[in-house]
Amino acid sequence: VLTFLLSSLGIGFAIGLPVILLINQQASAQAQLLLDQATLTTQAFLPSEGADLQNLALLTSQRPTLIRLLQEQDTASLEEYLDTLRTGAGLDLILVCTEGQEIRGIGDGISMDELCSSDSPSGYATISSSDDLYLYSTATLESTVAPYKVIVGKRISSILVDLQRETGLLYFFVQNNQVIRSSDPSVFIT
Repeated sequence: VLTFLLSSLGIGFAIGLPVILLINQQASAQAQLLLDQATLTTQAFLPSEGADLQNLALLTSQRPTLIRLLQEQDTASLEEYLDTLRTGAGLDLILVCTEGQEIRGIGDGISMDELCSSDSPSGYATISSSDDLYLYSTATLESTVAPYKVIVGKRISSILVDLQRETGLLYFFVQNNQVIRSSDPSVFIT
């Protein structure tokens, strides 16, 4: 009986140990593959988001209704129209500027004069009255008398949430070695 018990344990150990090592190796390989896939998704997602914003800025700047409302200087209708455009396009901000000054902007009540005075056609911006970072893009209205500029943007926090939905991983936006945003609002950032 003792010989049978020892031989059973020996066989179980001889078969079980390689299986455990194989499963561990497979789990590590799958985790690395998931991480590599998430890296590729992220590298494709962010430029795609920037290109989408550039296209939305261009399409918005070519809207006949927008041009008409600017020519008529109908700010009440312009604000309503911009809010409809912002909501329909899934944007967090939409802004119309002229000569570095905001004409009308829709974006959770934040002051956006800083973006109006910027010469950059796209990029990241921190709005001083907000604690969020925005990815934005601009386009110029060509068919108006005054030089108008349209700026559209999305919050980095909403972009990170979209990335988390896409990959299932938690994302952090790091700037100057400091975590600025997380894709999960419940994660406390110090």
